[in-house]
Amino acid sequence: MPPRASKPSPAASAAARRRAATLERQRAAKRDALAHARDVARATEDAAATPARDADAPTPPRDVVARPDWLWDDVPHDLRARWLARPRPRGTRCVVVARRGRTTARDAEDGATTRAFQSSLPGGGARARRGRDGACFSILDCVRDDVAGVYRVLDVMAWNGASTYDCDAEFRLTWALARLTEDDDGAATTERAFVPVPWYVCDVDGVRRALETGEDGVLFYHKRAAYEDGSTPLVLAWRDAASATRDVGDARARAALERAGVDAGDDRAPAHVIALAKSNDGRWFATGDDVPVVVVAADAAPRASDAVDDPATLAPGRCAWFVVGPAGFDVDVDAARVTRADVRYLGPRPPRRRGFDRADALSKILFDARARRAPLGADALLAAAAMDDDMDDAAA
Repeated sequence: MPPRASKPSPAASAAARRRAATLERQRAAKRDALAHARDVARATEDAAATPARDADAPTPPRDVVARPDWLWDDVPHDLRARWLARPRPRGTRCVVVARRGRTTARDAEDGATTRAFQSSLPGGGARARRGRDGACFSILDCVRDDVAGVYRVLDVMAWNGASTYDCDAEFRLTWALARLTEDDDGAATTERAFVPVPWYVCDVDGVRRALETGEDGVLFYHKRAAYEDGSTPLVLAWRDAASATRDVGDARARAALERAGVDAGDDRAPAHVIALAKSNDGRWFATGDDVPVVVVAADAAPRASDAVDDPATLAPGRCAWFVVGPAGFDVDVDAARVTRADVRYLGPRPPRRRGFDRADALSKILFDARARRAPLGADALLAAAAMDDDMDDAAA
């Protein structure tokens, strides 16, 4: 069954409070945005120069892209007034850094360098360097479209040596569109092409256009949000039920199901497999949120079958696979707490080649659970976009 919320009022939800708190923290924060941008650029160069190490000696890369919360039960009240809608492209999420006459694309999941090439981005090619000693650089948040052979640009965090990290999303997206249209002279059929993802105001027409053109759902950006590395509630993701359950999932998760002798399900309704991290004290399995949410006690986690080792044998800090049972989850929305979870242990999740071992976020777990049984439909998004009131859960 879908996750059950004991306090379903969106206005009182922890998600709404987190959005408001994050926006307020960004307003009050004092950071050197240019120094941050230079640090990200250097870190990407360092990662490109460092070969992946053995899994037994993981070197986790820093999280350098904004990771959205998932809309599972809480469409913001101020969607129409305070948010922008964008089609969510399908492909490989990556951060692209142009610096010292070279453009490097780095996988956002494991930090591995996927491509290094010449581009027309400022700092990214012999003819577009526009600076010396790395002072001229650009940083882009992209989705690599391997079918079309282009990079779909979600955001621009730095351009020609100037940082836009602390600029609000409405400015960044407008400015990025102008810069990419003006400066990118690559043909649309080459891997050097950078194509901006369009954005729309969140009225009914804008949300409908994002729904119709989104290959993998819709993204919502709070207009006043700065760019934030890692998990952020000021970017929201949504997929319809068909696309949410279309992908059977990670091949490693299916392998874990097979090893345990658990039915993986069919292509229409594949088994719901999630990744949870064992706490450092070894007592709990929790989500990968900035503030982890406990899902099940380690000594109370049942094994999926006798073919699976006891969860007590998993080292603290490691991630493990769990299969979600038919009873699903009970969730206290107001407290952002899982009060009961029907999950069974499938064994450890192998670390990625650079050891980036992140558990799933609670919003993604609950979104996937709901999508299988009682999905939050496009009608809920359109209804919120049609609202005329300006009720804020994140004050402007």
